[in-house]
Amino acid sequence: MNREPRMSSPPFVHLHCHSHYSLLDGAGTLDRLLTRTQELGMNALALTDHGNLHGAMEFYQKAKKAGVRPILGYEAYIAPDHRTRRDASSMKEASFHLTLLAQNVVGYRNLLKMASAAFLEGFYFRPRIDKELLARHHEGLICLSGCASSEVNRAILRGGQAGLDEAAKVAAWYRELFGDRYFLEIQNNGLEVQRLATEGCIELSRLLDIPLVATSDVHYVNRDDAEAQDVLFLGRGPLYPLALEGALKLKEISYVHAEGYPAAEMKHGPIALVSEKCPSLFLVTDGEIFAKTLSNIQEVKARKGKVIVIASDCCEFPEGLVDELILIPSCHDAIQPVLASIPVQLLSYYIAVERGCDVDKPRNLAKSVTVE
Repeated sequence: MNREPRMSSPPFVHLHCHSHYSLLDGAGTLDRLLTRTQELGMNALALTDHGNLHGAMEFYQKAKKAGVRPILGYEAYIAPDHRTRRDASSMKEASFHLTLLAQNVVGYRNLLKMASAAFLEGFYFRPRIDKELLARHHEGLICLSGCASSEVNRAILRGGQAGLDEAAKVAAWYRELFGDRYFLEIQNNGLEVQRLATEGCIELSRLLDIPLVATSDVHYVNRDDAEAQDVLFLGRGPLYPLALEGALKLKEISYVHAEGYPAAEMKHGPIALVSEKCPSLFLVTDGEIFAKTLSNIQEVKARKGKVIVIASDCCEFPEGLVDELILIPSCHDAIQPVLASIPVQLLSYYIAVERGCDVDKPRNLAKSVTVE
């Protein structure tokens, strides 16, 4: 465990922190997060789990007992339009991120109302609120503009003056709603997208006179927990679009080809990360993707890589081209349970083996999938 010196002035408090209640993302338990907060001499800590308040009560009680001031909040998913619209083609397009913190009891109650409505009314890929709910329940809340996947930062990252102008319009709307309870959130975890977003936020701060707040987007407790969080992250499934360049730190994993997940979105090419123990997984759902995928599979095989293909029953692969072939009906609904039961377990197992962990082979894998 890393032991760093206790905090000296100026003081710093983590206002963007994920626990294990950020399902398949946060790798730190509340007990460990609070213990680390005490070790660093911090007197407060915010809990901002993804899309839920599941840990709020436990966090509040344990923080009080530990002598740490609890700041209750959550990282909301906010729909680009109305929360009931479900026409986005991908998880990324379906929502932006927004950091909300309760300033008082009224704010906490408003968080509860919005988090409940997000699941009951706005669920699409994720539990989503919208600006209508924000306008109705903003009292008692402090709003931070969010991480690199926020509406402000996505506009900034589009680049150019047009992107900055769009970001300014978004920020102006939030400032009009929240007043002096709205802040532009900047982060620096060594990622290029964060650097670009921070530059844009600093410029917006100057233009609109909105104060800046520095956060760290905490997802685990100690530096040596990073590899465990990588494996946990894989539980989201191979279709999960990486919101940040380098967010998936494991270099052994091969690229997963799928609809809505073009190779151009990856830092490395689709063939660059082939490993003998970690198979390349391909999802092929129609003839157009099938044609594009064949050449990539051939390249993987030329490098002696193992290939597993999940394909619709309309595709025919040359005999011997793939190591494992799983055929599913030609409909999107049938794909989801296959994704949920196969690639996550396979990838987690292979990554654990690569890292030298003592793990059992996955059980109850879908038919025709084997782990050697």
